[in-house]
Amino acid sequence: MPLSQPNSNDLLKTNWLTLSAGAFLGFIFSYAVFSGDQHGRVNLLYLLIVYLVIPVLGLIISLISLFRGQGVNLARLIQFIPLDNKNSNLVIRRLRQMKIEKHWFFLQSQLAAIAYSFASLLLFLILLLSTDINFVWRSTLLSAEDIFYVLKGISFPWPFWSSAQPTMELLSLTQDSRIASNEVSSNVYGRWWQFIFAVQIFYTLLPRLFGYAIAKWQIIRIARNDIESKLLAENTHSKSVEDAKTRKEFVSLIPEHLVITNWAGIDPLLLAKIDILDTDSNNFMQAGPTSTDAQQMVAERWQGEQVVVVKSWEPPLGELEDFLQNGRGYLLPLDWNGESLKKIQEKHLSEWIRFASQLADWQIFCPMALVPDNFAE
Repeated sequence: MPLSQPNSNDLLKTNWLTLSAGAFLGFIFSYAVFSGDQHGRVNLLYLLIVYLVIPVLGLIISLISLFRGQGVNLARLIQFIPLDNKNSNLVIRRLRQMKIEKHWFFLQSQLAAIAYSFASLLLFLILLLSTDINFVWRSTLLSAEDIFYVLKGISFPWPFWSSAQPTMELLSLTQDSRIASNEVSSNVYGRWWQFIFAVQIFYTLLPRLFGYAIAKWQIIRIARNDIESKLLAENTHSKSVEDAKTRKEFVSLIPEHLVITNWAGIDPLLLAKIDILDTDSNNFMQAGPTSTDAQQMVAERWQGEQVVVVKSWEPPLGELEDFLQNGRGYLLPLDWNGESLKKIQEKHLSEWIRFASQLADWQIFCPMALVPDNFAE
């Protein structure tokens, strides 16, 4: 089945590999810290690393990638894993053309962080319901007073949630030390759960939900502007479309030994049946939906005259138009069945002629043997 041009819905689709990676990391990190020591005690400071430090650093890295248009985040790293299909590669290529690739990667990173948060929260709530967790803190260099001011600063976003606020008394009671008294009720050690829950909500979940909403709005806005600009360009060229009727609509002869760009993914043996085409490997390039990134890059760099082979029955798409902007030559729409070429349908040839009339450096090439019956040149 031929691949179609990605629409605005495709640009907002979730990359499930990135989402799964975020959820997996959230589960693994949370499980590691909630496992505690040999006595089942969970270090509060370790929890802050997992639910505060890692999410905040991840958000900073994502913002750097967004504003600089480069950098490393989880979504970009996932793209190096060779598990994506061709449709995903087509979406990425389209994102680059629309100059919203960095926004898409930022959006996917926010989804991964949201999955990280939900996995962490789910495990946290399950453990709260099914086990008796003792939250303690340990430090050789820091005193309870030092820790208190740090935690008060962390809890600044939720002053309305009194039971999730740290207190000096709770810090003193839950310090885990060999010289500290152990005569403390086990209920005291569990009182940190609301503070930890609030940290996850305000530092892991809410910032990424906000980032996702902003990224989605940006992608929709830029995609809408891209569509509007194309409509404006079509209106600008409407006069040239009408004028195309007064000049020759297609050519049936072209110079020999032109480079062939196979956008249609057609078998070169079929192309060899058109005598004027030189299908020698040195004059043959692959591009379009069926090409690899390396092949596409080679084709995009070619500056000479060429013949671009397309499927006649597929309407001209934006990706092809973008590819043709920097080139010149002839468009060859073909129709085939098995191992033989067929005459092009009249409506298809008319559509390709209309499309080519908007491109100053391109003409339609159609061998006379493939011209529809009763089609007037």
